[in-house]
Amino acid sequence: MSDADLAKPFPLPVAGVTLATGEFMIHLAAHFTWHLGQIDYHRRLLTGQAGAIRAVLPTELASAKPVPKA
Repeated sequence: MSDADLAKPFPLPVAGVTLATGEFMIHLAAHFTWHLGQIDYHRRLLTGQAGAIRAVLPTELASAKPVPKA
C-alpha cells in the first residue's frame, strides 16, 4: 500500500470513529497482540506468574474522529 492509501480513511467506522487506514492497521496488529497476550496469560497461570496486558484502543489513535450521526 502506498502512503496515500494508508492516509485514506478506512471505509468502515471502528469503535464509533473513522480512522486512517494505516492507523486501523496498527490497531489491528495491536488487537492480534492482545489475543497473543491472552494466550500468554494462560501460560503464566499454569506457571504461577501473573501480569497485565493492554491494547491500543481505536479512540486513542491520532486520526480518530467521531462518526457523524445520521
